[in-house]
Amino acid sequence: LTTSRDQMADLPGVSAALLELLAARVPAGASTATVCDAVIKPATAATCCAFIDLYRDAVGPDGRPYVARATVFVSHAWAYDFTVPLAAMREHAAAHPDAYFWFDVATNNQHVAPQNSHEWWTTTFRQSIEGIGHVLLVLAPWDNPAPLTRAWCLFEILCAILAKERGVRLSVVLPESERAHFCAGIQRDFKGIIDALVDIRGEKAIACNPGDQQRIFEAISRTIGFARLNREVKDALRTWYAATAADAAIAMLADPAPRTAEACVFLGHVGRALVALGMAARAAPVFDGALSGLLALYSENHADVADILVQRSGVHTHLGEYAAAIDVAGRALAAITAAAGPGHILAGRALGALASAHKLRGEDTQAEALARRALEVVTAAEGGTPEDVAEAHMDLASVHIRADQLPAAMAHLEAARAVRAAREDPALASTLCSMGLVHKQAGRYGDAVACYAKALEIDRAVLGDSHPSLATLYNNVAGAYYALGDYDGAIAAYAKALEIKLETFGPHHPATATAHINLGVLHCKRGNYTQALEHNTAALAILDRTRDASRRSVATVLHNTGLVHLAMGDYDLAAAKLGEAIAMYDVLCGPDSPATATSLLRLSAAEIKRGRAAAALEASERCLRIRVRHLPPAHEGLAEARAGVAGAALACGDVARAVAEYREALAAQIAAMGAAHDQTAVMQSSLALALSAAGTHDEAVALAAAAVDTLGGLLRIEPERATVEHVLGAVYIRAGLPDRASPALESAARRRRALFGEGHPDTQDTLALLEQCRPGQQQPELQIVAKGAEVLQRCQSVSLTPLLHLEAGPDSTRQSTSFRSRASCIPSRGPARPAAPVGHAGWLTKEGLIVKTWRRRYFVLSPDGKIRYYPSEARERVAGEFACEAAVVRGALLARAWPADAAPDARLAIVAPGRVYFLYADTPQDQARWVAALASVCAAP
Repeated sequence: LTTSRDQMADLPGVSAALLELLAARVPAGASTATVCDAVIKPATAATCCAFIDLYRDAVGPDGRPYVARATVFVSHAWAYDFTVPLAAMREHAAAHPDAYFWFDVATNNQHVAPQNSHEWWTTTFRQSIEGIGHVLLVLAPWDNPAPLTRAWCLFEILCAILAKERGVRLSVVLPESERAHFCAGIQRDFKGIIDALVDIRGEKAIACNPGDQQRIFEAISRTIGFARLNREVKDALRTWYAATAADAAIAMLADPAPRTAEACVFLGHVGRALVALGMAARAAPVFDGALSGLLALYSENHADVADILVQRSGVHTHLGEYAAAIDVAGRALAAITAAAGPGHILAGRALGALASAHKLRGEDTQAEALARRALEVVTAAEGGTPEDVAEAHMDLASVHIRADQLPAAMAHLEAARAVRAAREDPALASTLCSMGLVHKQAGRYGDAVACYAKALEIDRAVLGDSHPSLATLYNNVAGAYYALGDYDGAIAAYAKALEIKLETFGPHHPATATAHINLGVLHCKRGNYTQALEHNTAALAILDRTRDASRRSVATVLHNTGLVHLAMGDYDLAAAKLGEAIAMYDVLCGPDSPATATSLLRLSAAEIKRGRAAAALEASERCLRIRVRHLPPAHEGLAEARAGVAGAALACGDVARAVAEYREALAAQIAAMGAAHDQTAVMQSSLALALSAAGTHDEAVALAAAAVDTLGGLLRIEPERATVEHVLGAVYIRAGLPDRASPALESAARRRRALFGEGHPDTQDTLALLEQCRPGQQQPELQIVAKGAEVLQRCQSVSLTPLLHLEAGPDSTRQSTSFRSRASCIPSRGPARPAAPVGHAGWLTKEGLIVKTWRRRYFVLSPDGKIRYYPSEARERVAGEFACEAAVVRGALLARAWPADAAPDARLAIVAPGRVYFLYADTPQDQARWVAALASVCAAP
């Protein structure tokens, strides 16, 4: 039901003058509830009316009526000291002198209020809010607002949100007194701001009447849900936090008087708070103000100066200003070395800041040396904390991860874990997260998921379900699922990360942009190009709006957008976007950076399709020169670069060079990733095309057929399978075997129609080749090979490196920047396994381990108790497997939150080593058959 304002003839409000009259009667320290009982009720006892009824015809000292139609609905908690809502209304009235407040303790008849029903209150609040059109939400204290713990206040917020489309506004106000408390909180611990935002959860609210609480919660869940309600409040509070912190800094910076040391320290804390709120650009002048104040008090060689310089270096790094970051961190190191010697703890932190900036510039040698020195210093430094030591190990581990030195990385992570586990430090979760990343890069995906699951368990216990650190974990969980080929699981995990970042940081924070970038990459890999572009566009809008994020992130989005256009066949646009990315990488990271090399390789693919073979060769050769300087011979990135040069050479008609480069590329790829790998199969197809052009048909056919067989035994990767089938068909045609080409091309055409649609250039290329299978219709051989090279190059450009953001820990500014995202290199599970003997098979719905969603899978039980499950009944890809170890638990014994379609008698659980699998069948009869089959191979419950 809705209510028009015309229907609400009597929505009385009190003026500021009447509020002062009431305040004069209130004893000091009285809550609003006490005011009701000790002031309002006695004053109205004779007439049994509302407080405002005593003054309906009276005029205040300002000449305005004490009572008039309300313009503001005040939402507040009765447990407050009465001066809190009073101060909020005073401040509002100072800015809006004509305001009249619907203030329930004064506008409602308190003699009859306790007897009113739940329905009366909900109707009154809803109609009042809709009729008045503006809700003023009074929140205090700043770090745990009382109204958010009261169910009726949540209902008022709900009414305001639901009526937004009809012009109702929701404003948050914190009294002036809270500004001082907020600034004191920043001084104590700037991280408390994020913790306060995370702790806002309407689900914790209570009501005096449990029935009221239940019905209000049901109304919220039935309409907007708690997630949106919490987000609306957090957005408003976040705005107030940022404005208050910035105002405090601006006022201090504008003061012409010399700054005291205490003022400079406070400015440093404000700067840290602004960084935590995602406003690094606004933090920069605050740190600069603190620095100038300290330099007026001390020389540069002072510990407080060095501390601010370290923080300022971090802002430069966050903004992608790596050269400036190195310069400022170097000043910090020189300052603290002169002031207290090279062994001071701040020297260790400055070395860590230097290592981080050099790492992000791709200068791995310098980064490793600096990180080692940092570890030595913080380990021995007086005043250093165990967390300093753990963090130094984490920094050095991240350098080793970037360099693919996984055993060394794991050694440092084990050291960090020992420190943090001994102290029961919640930061252990970030260490486990990085360990999961190492396991994932090493292809140990089960171990990776286990590390992430433990990290999530720790963080949930300490931080709740919506802390931003969990978003980092969900990102890495998604990477593990991605590498396993479980794209649905990866999307669900990334979506959860995005949900957390939206709730905590809001829609315009750089961290939210990263979540969009990740989802864009995954949708591109899956062929969901429209969705990929939507996420990339959202990320760019955030980065352009905030100007606080690293400009490197902008380059990454441009690169990823270029890949999407490349996959969609928009080659001119792809080349333009990739060119923009290269220009930015050249400036930010240098012309020889890994990121520049990757974008050059993708640009080469676009140029081939644009008919600019010479430009493609130039770009791919530059990429190869960069990677030769940085990578060992047996590295997948170098193999990819050589394949890029070979493809461009083939497009230029230099067949001999193409064959030679492809042979070197294939050898490097096999040495790096093994023979049974999806990109090895793509490389085999590349060489087959070149050999076909050279007239070496037997070897070409053998290689192309081997590539198809290799992918047939791997995870189901549709773009690559379509490409190698296309190439096999082209090679057969060139060898004069069109009958053998037809099945491969028909399969490739089916896949490409499903992936790209009928009109996509890749689909059309395959259909054109299929036409050549008809007698007398073959094209000249070079045209066939050139088309194959173009398609192959495009496939490589999309499947190999979408520059996935993988976060190794809560510090999102320290991300892996390897030549290729490991999550996009999907390792082989080896050749296809022979089908196991089937004891029982059928569909079950399974709960995920990390992301608690339910997915329907086809399960197969073998007589030895092994269970495998698959995405489809065709059993083309194993999604997981386990052994039925101990028990089968049934039905009502399973105390879980089950989906609505999970009938109680269709539920079961299977105990496996290290995990319990929760499942349900389509019907109770199906469940009974599963229980009977499992009973023959598992112990009884």
